[in-house]
Amino acid sequence: YGDGACAVNLGGVAPDGKDMFNDLTRMIIRIAARLQMPSPILAARIHPGIRKDDFDLLTTPELFRIGQPSFYGEFACRKALLRRGVAENVVERWAVNSCMGLIMPGEEFSDMWAVVFTFLLPLELALNNGRPFNGVMNLKLRTVPPLEYRDADEIFATVMSYTRELLELLVGEHQRVNEWEGRENPDPYLSALLSGGKTGCDRLLGGSKYHTANIDAFALVNVADALTAIDHVVFKHRHYSLAEVIDAVKDNFDGQEALRLELLAAPKYGNGNVMGDRTVAKISDAFAAIVREISTPEITYMPSFHTLNAHVGCGLGWGASADGRRAGEPFAKNVGPMQGRNRSGLTALLQSASAVGQEFFYGGQALDLHVEAALIGNPTDRAKFQAALQTYFEQGGLLVQVNGLDVDTLRQAVDDPEAFGDLSVRVGGYSARFVTLPREIQLEMIERFKHNT
Repeated sequence: YGDGACAVNLGGVAPDGKDMFNDLTRMIIRIAARLQMPSPILAARIHPGIRKDDFDLLTTPELFRIGQPSFYGEFACRKALLRRGVAENVVERWAVNSCMGLIMPGEEFSDMWAVVFTFLLPLELALNNGRPFNGVMNLKLRTVPPLEYRDADEIFATVMSYTRELLELLVGEHQRVNEWEGRENPDPYLSALLSGGKTGCDRLLGGSKYHTANIDAFALVNVADALTAIDHVVFKHRHYSLAEVIDAVKDNFDGQEALRLELLAAPKYGNGNVMGDRTVAKISDAFAAIVREISTPEITYMPSFHTLNAHVGCGLGWGASADGRRAGEPFAKNVGPMQGRNRSGLTALLQSASAVGQEFFYGGQALDLHVEAALIGNPTDRAKFQAALQTYFEQGGLLVQVNGLDVDTLRQAVDDPEAFGDLSVRVGGYSARFVTLPREIQLEMIERFKHNT
């Protein structure tokens, strides 16, 4: 098959309000299901007016077994683009660019990996007097943390102060590289295909109407869970001091399992819990506001929970964290919860994700779900899943990606890859053959699927 990140936009709503599904759309879906094609990505644009038979066609076990399609909330995505600054009279022209970005086709150059920002760094700086827990950071920052914190709100404020400084530095470096690339490494062909910008300019130097760049937030959910856990253990119940928590995290909880378990027992994002969800919403809102403020007339920087599967490798190289995560464990993926922490079912998970102001995360992000294909095999259960999707999109959710393979099959594929060469899974914004993925990613997926994410 071809490029795994190519997307075919399916459906949507025409300017006159009519559903845009047609016979060609239905033929593409049937062919993908019959041939078990993991690519191109089927980007299904869902809205309240979609026909029941078309929704049924998109939610079949045959598609879920190959991680297809990706479900986009048509009007939630439009709202996000309006927040970004797209004019209302043209917003219906939007499209999915590849894996999960929302763009204005033909008028936009989008850098989906412009800046990758790991939120655990500002948390460590806030808790460790301006120094990371491991290694040395040769930067002099303006933020001065308090000698002693009175509550979790003060920690949050310090984290966000460091976040702003670090993002300003990263965006400045991105702009420097962007200008150099546009000047020294122009792309006349791509630039000629873009319209609405300055005539004769490269795609990086004003040659398109919209120039957008993602700031991809890694470990944001982990930091939110950590702040909730610190508040729970240190300030509300006073079972441990903040210094004891910090020392335990630095030592990867060696000899401190009781403390780690208490951190894990605090409310966690992904369960529809008000306390856990509120912290994620608070930190994501503050992050999005900072990104909006540091955007420029030339480049619109876009907040995003876009991690693909890089949360595994990034977590592998990072120490423990105050949410109870051990050193080397993956970060939370996309806008989903940390692996194994969502224990209250699909509805609670959707409720948590919809607590995030996703309209301000117009860089795109996904909520990953695992729904065994057999569970949508009958009309009643399929209708329930469709209703859950519609409700999530009505509450502002942008994108849902679904995997439908059962965990036992994936375990067998790890042990006997030659016998399962045709298994496809949704990795991030694209699908891939399961046996071609690195072992650590295979094992992380199995662990997530056990908990329906």
